[in-house]
Amino acid sequence: MSIDFMERQSKDGLTLMLYRGEDMVLMAFDIDESLRKPDFVGFGIQYRIGSDPTLHDVFNFLTFKALREKAEAETPDPDDGKKAGKKPKAAKTAKSKTAAKEARRERAKRKRV
Repeated sequence: MSIDFMERQSKDGLTLMLYRGEDMVLMAFDIDESLRKPDFVGFGIQYRIGSDPTLHDVFNFLTFKALREKAEAETPDPDDGKKAGKKPKAAKTAKSKTAAKEARRERAKRKRV
């Protein structure tokens, strides 16, 4: 059985398991018993693109929908204005925001392939 769709790494009491799927990755975390606190309720994950110091949030299916949508609307599309001759896009309506999110997801899918 091939296991090239899974990866496991541990460091400083935190273990991360990645399960690669067709369109997304499932990330599973385990914290050593010695580090667990009764008031620990969770954490967030952020990433950087290349050498850009801007932090981007990783969204998941457990976030509060209204807060996630607000954060997504406030997060600029990294492709806006970066292509030669293009100006940053103007303010978006609710429908165009949804379309823009779908377009970003499609671009991300194409980059992974």
